[in-house]
Amino acid sequence: MSHSSSRAKSRDPETQPRAVKGQNYFVYNLTNADRHTVLCVDVTNDLERRASDHLLGRGSAFEEQYNANKLVYLEAFPDPQSAIAREKQLKNWSRAKKDVLIVKKGTQVARFVRRHVFT
Repeated sequence: MSHSSSRAKSRDPETQPRAVKGQNYFVYNLTNADRHTVLCVDVTNDLERRASDHLLGRGSAFEEQYNANKLVYLEAFPDPQSAIAREKQLKNWSRAKKDVLIVKKGTQVARFVRRHVFT
């Protein structure tokens, strides 16, 4: 997976996606597309497979129960320890704090998904 841009990117992890070549572990948030009432935080080393699983209804029992299959946040890491640490951090955040992060990165996440996951 590669991400190319001629523009300089901010190093602020709160505002920029970090999905670049060599970062193969991802933390992501899913919500239910119809109501946005739930947020699921998860980690994977195969984003394309997990995206396919979610679209086909093969996510976790929680994700299936609440129809959480809309990707609203994505962050990439070079190693599983970093990804798991971030997943734990986000799971401990309040819903309000997660919502702020999602709003900041929403457009960038949508662009990334269109370019890399479902093409």
